[in-house]
Amino acid sequence: MRLLNPIVSAIAGVLLMANATTAASASLVDVQFSNYYGEQQTGAGVKGAAADYWNDFVGSATASGALQTVSGDASGIDLSFSSALVYSSAWNYTQFTGTPYDHLMKGYLVGNANADIDLKFTGLLANQLYGFWIYTQGDDNSAGRQISLTATDGASAVATQTNSNSLALGDNYVYIVSRADAFGSIDIIGHDLAGEANINGLQLMAVPEPATLPLLAAGLALVGAAARRKRAR
Repeated sequence: MRLLNPIVSAIAGVLLMANATTAASASLVDVQFSNYYGEQQTGAGVKGAAADYWNDFVGSATASGALQTVSGDASGIDLSFSSALVYSSAWNYTQFTGTPYDHLMKGYLVGNANADIDLKFTGLLANQLYGFWIYTQGDDNSAGRQISLTATDGASAVATQTNSNSLALGDNYVYIVSRADAFGSIDIIGHDLAGEANINGLQLMAVPEPATLPLLAAGLALVGAAARRKRAR
């Protein structure tokens, strides 16, 4: 077993490094768009847990900034965005008033015939898949509004609002999986298909890929070859 131990140790080291890379890129990041201070969301959206931190961009239709994870740590990801305007529903003019998603669904970016909503993410891991949960419901006039969301790699989804009072896929949020380019960037465009385009906020997280499986297979093959050589002596 003297020959096998160094090989096994090397394989274990490679797998640990691969797992560490995956874990480092898998932190959840939450973002919301508000028109007034004091409307910062706390806790879970579709993903997450109680007390999760939300990056709150307040009072601007166009802005940029570094994002923190739900734990309040630096994520290394930057967001720059542009839209026609940013808006906030009256306290009693959104179906989510009094729910855990009250603050998230109160403020939103607006896209219209003159300007799309453009979300640019940089600082991502190059060629890594990322999942985006994007919230798309405006105020109590939102029924019938429709938005298309398209990422740089062609990933896309459409949301058609029904003025729901609960989170519903394809209604007031969509899920898109997009791969970052070689520079670690993803650009998502929200286009008005009917009424106006609304984006309240989003959550993003790296999508795990089975990258360790080929490493494991190669490692097992090395171990097998070493064992056969040892028996042949």
